[in-house]
Amino acid sequence: MDIGSVLANQILIPALSDFQHKYPDIELMLGVSDRAADLISEGIDCVIRGGALIDSSMKARKLCELDYVICASPAYLEGLRLPEQPEDIRAHRIVSYFSASSGKRFPLQSHRGDERSGYLPISIGISVNESTAHLNALLSGLGIGQSFGFLARPHFESGALRYPKIVRRVAAISARMDSESEIESRVGPNMPMGALIL
Repeated sequence: MDIGSVLANQILIPALSDFQHKYPDIELMLGVSDRAADLISEGIDCVIRGGALIDSSMKARKLCELDYVICASPAYLEGLRLPEQPEDIRAHRIVSYFSASSGKRFPLQSHRGDERSGYLPISIGISVNESTAHLNALLSGLGIGQSFGFLARPHFESGALRYPKIVRRVAAISARMDSESEIESRVGPNMPMGALIL
């Protein structure tokens, strides 16, 4: 199984003890990175990723939806105005996230009610390709950026991050398998696929 860094460290790994007690005969090899994984060439049975399913030959099971929030540290925002509208972000130094496989930066996308917007920064302060590093860049005051809400909320409560009421919902977090994967035959018919994925 291959899963993104933040989802592995914050959600999956803390739940694995219960999984091991329930299914002691299953050996789990867990690849942890934010890069795109090629299931067939790398021999991976399942990946957990966000966003739209591009390869139609894959099977996917939606696990959840997660919100993203635009946020920054008080140190970065000192003397600056917290964005009130999505277009206000253009005046800020951006901590951007980029794809390890393509090198393309992800746009900051938001919605407030029916209002939707997207902004792909032209000039940025720093760009990273791993979620934990991205959050640490925001906490270090390097600029404003978009992080998983569940990851940023404890920092809102402590005051280490601030945020405007500009929110984006990710399409979905899903488990994806090659349609020819033999994983179901290897784990047995009595174990629901969802148990393997949590």
